[in-house]
Amino acid sequence: MAGKQATNYPVYVVGGKDVHRKTRTLQKIRADLLGDDQGLGEIRFDGKTVDLPAVLDELRTPAFLADRKVVVVDDADKFITDYREELENYLNHLNPNGVLVLICDSWRKGTKLDKLINKIGKVFVAEIMTAENLIPWLTEQASAMGKELSRGCANELIRVLGAESGRLINELEKLAMFVGDRKNINAPDIEELCGSTAEESIFQITDFMAEGNSKEALHIFKRVLEMDKSAEFTMVGAMGYSLRRLLKARSLIDSGISEREALSACKVYPKIARRFSEQLKRLSAKRLRSWIHRLAEIDQANKTGLGQARLNLEKFILCASSTLEK
Repeated sequence: MAGKQATNYPVYVVGGKDVHRKTRTLQKIRADLLGDDQGLGEIRFDGKTVDLPAVLDELRTPAFLADRKVVVVDDADKFITDYREELENYLNHLNPNGVLVLICDSWRKGTKLDKLINKIGKVFVAEIMTAENLIPWLTEQASAMGKELSRGCANELIRVLGAESGRLINELEKLAMFVGDRKNINAPDIEELCGSTAEESIFQITDFMAEGNSKEALHIFKRVLEMDKSAEFTMVGAMGYSLRRLLKARSLIDSGISEREALSACKVYPKIARRFSEQLKRLSAKRLRSWIHRLAEIDQANKTGLGQARLNLEKFILCASSTLEK
């Protein structure tokens, strides 16, 4: 039967665009409300097509062989917009048999509906986190796993994998198992377990762009996508970091600092030092700045919904490959 919890609410909102954290939140809500009855006590609707009467009918109908019924409306943005007043009316005349859970991408704080749900229920909003927010979040997640992750190592994990929380937590769980009984997760662990494939792919793409070989650069990019569908989003950040590090080293060398000192200042691991040095010899500061500027434009376009993330990156690779040094 349903598991016990300190407080059960008649209505929940799980909003925001961070899919991983929304999924984890919903899993906890379901476990708290239904326990072992999840297969019997839950009804799910597609918010893009369902109408309010169908949802209310389920909320008012007693659960079959379960302590309570949980009615989940997925993709509920349109549903909330279409039935805002009716939802407010329902929440003022609740049925004790059912629990309503609304899953949405956007949630307007301060509205009458928001205030009403916060008064009688619970609102969770999981927006996409910036690197600044992700770092303390990752250290907290590591602590919950019984491990210590420094801010520097958390930043390294974001650099290698990108800023998608689901991918980060999956790799963090692997790292926690990888280090075994050791308390600390350190940079070499991240490099060994997470970094080699991502870093190698970026090196290869950059090599081919520097040669003007867009065909091979695109081939590597498509191969990465086959292994990781989220790469069309995470690759922009990872490639941007790699190019900025190259630019920093190139600028230091151009100012008279030795290559060895420049690599040390840029925290280039010995494992990739040779490849890094080869790229430094082939790429000028001017060309690197041009690529970084274009990547920043792509990042902004992706965040504002202009064009498709994959197509934007493919255009970047084609454009970068055509701008050979004169």
